Order: sequence, then C-alpha cells, then structure tokens
Amino acid sequence: MSSYSVFCLSVGCESVIKLTCQFALKLFFFFCILAVCSANLTVVFVVDGSYKMGDANFTEVGNFVGNVSRYFDVAINKTWIITAVQGNETNVYKTNEELNNITLHYPNTSRVLLGKALEMVKVRLSSNDTQRDAAIVVVLITSHKSDDDIAVPTIDLKRMNATIFAVAIGDGVSLGQMKEIASNPDDHHLIKCNDINDLLAKSLAVVKKVCQGKDTSVFNLFSYSSVFHARAPHCM
Repeated sequence: MSSYSVFCLSVGCESVIKLTCQFALKLFFFFCILAVCSANLTVVFVVDGSYKMGDANFTEVGNFVGNVSRYFDVAINKTWIITAVQGNETNVYKTNEELNNITLHYPNTSRVLLGKALEMVKVRLSSNDTQRDAAIVVVLITSHKSDDDIAVPTIDLKRMNATIFAVAIGDGVSLGQMKEIASNPDDHHLIKCNDINDLLAKSLAVVKKVCQGKDTSVFNLFSYSSVFHARAPHCM
C-alpha cells in the first residue's frame, strides 16, 4: 500500500481531496494575481457599433474589453483605459474602481464608420486623456469593412506614436483595410478571429501583445498563460 493510501485512510480520503483541491485553487489564483501588466500605458479600445456587428456580438465584445482591461494595473500613474464606440461615445478609466463600472452602449448605427471612430480617438488623445511619457496603444475591433476613409486618421494616430492593433472578426472585414490600420509589422498587429468565441479565446494573447506594445521583450510573465486557459478548480 502506498504512503498516500495510508495517509488517505488515516485522515479520510474526502479530506485529502478537499485539501489538495484548495491548494490547487490557491496556486491557480496566485498565478492569476501575478499576471498583471504594470506598464505605463494609455490603452484605447475602439469598437464597431454598427448594426452589422449585432447586439449579441457587441455585448460579447464589451465583455472582451472588460476582461482584457482587468489584466492591467489601472491607476493614475500606471495604465489608463479609454473606450471609444462608433457613435461618439468615449469613456476614460483611470482607476480599478472606475474600471469596475466599465460599460459599452450599443449605438446600432446604420454604417460602419471606423475612420470617424479613429478620428474621435485622435481628438480625445489630443486633450488631457493621455499621461505624459505613457505609450499609446489602440485596439480596434470590427466585424465588417469600414464604409468611410480610414487612411487619414490612421496616419494621424501613428504620427502620435500610437501602436495600433486591428482585430478582425469573421470574414466580413477587409484585410487590406485592417493591414493599413495596423502598425508594422502587420503580422504581429493584425489579429484575425474566426468568430466571437475565437476572439474571447484570444483574450490573453491580446493582453500580452498590448502590454508589450512594440517591444516584444516585455512581459515574459505571460509564459504562465496556460494556467488561465484551464478552469479554476472547484472545491466542495
């Protein structure tokens, strides 16, 4: 009989299993707490709010934005989160407490106007919604080709030294447009997702890319990312 079996019989197998599970749970959340990006950033999420996105998909994109944002150390002197939804809605979150109330309202506009949304971001970043010396990272999320011009606002944002990630959901997007929006190299800054579920599955990959910005040597802590793809153990 093994030593584990003797120990199990002496204290009760149910107790041993419970203790083991509780230890695993603590270990799981230990790594979760460690994996927080503490870079000095202004992160802007730009979301397509057209009817083509659809209410249900828009809600899931909002969940994605909230989940990704919570992996950052949101504080006055750390990371600021800005959300910009096509339809002139912008919000800035400078503390974790504010981030707890993050919400996106679905405007259900008749056209996909990514150029207008990017222009809105440029104006917002030109005001007081950026930190001095903080890197600017823009994450644009869409499921369809833009109906307006995206060239000028894209160039303007890149001249502001913003790093732009283009997240394309499904096959309704124009990959040519997305590559034009994304920073170079576009194979790193263009993130293609088959559908909403694929987007949600890539949350941690997006966190890592955003935290790194243009410097892929930063934030090697996410070598532990496999921990987050498993469900946290449930203890009775």
